[in-house]
Amino acid sequence: SLLKSTDRAIVVGAKAGGYSLTGEAAFHNKVDSALDKGEAEFEAAAADATSFFKQAGLNVFVFTSDLEHALITAENRYAAASVLNEVPSSKVDYKKGYDLLALKRLIGSKGVPLNPSSDPPFKLPYVHKKIASTIDLENCHKDITRLLAAIESL
Repeated sequence: SLLKSTDRAIVVGAKAGGYSLTGEAAFHNKVDSALDKGEAEFEAAAADATSFFKQAGLNVFVFTSDLEHALITAENRYAAASVLNEVPSSKVDYKKGYDLLALKRLIGSKGVPLNPSSDPPFKLPYVHKKIASTIDLENCHKDITRLLAAIESL
């Protein structure tokens, strides 16, 4: 909700709620410049977003990418592929011939550094929930670690 294509919904909502956002144009430029780059640029933009909203008195958590991107990591890739193999309509062995990025696209990720998937066959909440259950919190995506830390700080 920080991108132009979403009309920067979080910014619109903050302003509608009466929050004053200082340096909005510069912030938009930082976010926009991270697009189509790598994970490091997305991480920097997320950190900038956290600071930007905090200055306005808002406690906002910003993921560096979409949730689907954070669900599958190198550590749980094999387990996630097993989940996809169990889906009744699946007749493919996703443990073979699919790298990490390809698996992420199959579940609907359009995050770092991926382009949108026009028809992800596994963009289904019950599949995502099963994949999430394969995550080892000691070896999960940085966004999940950051989110758990933010929740704990509350």
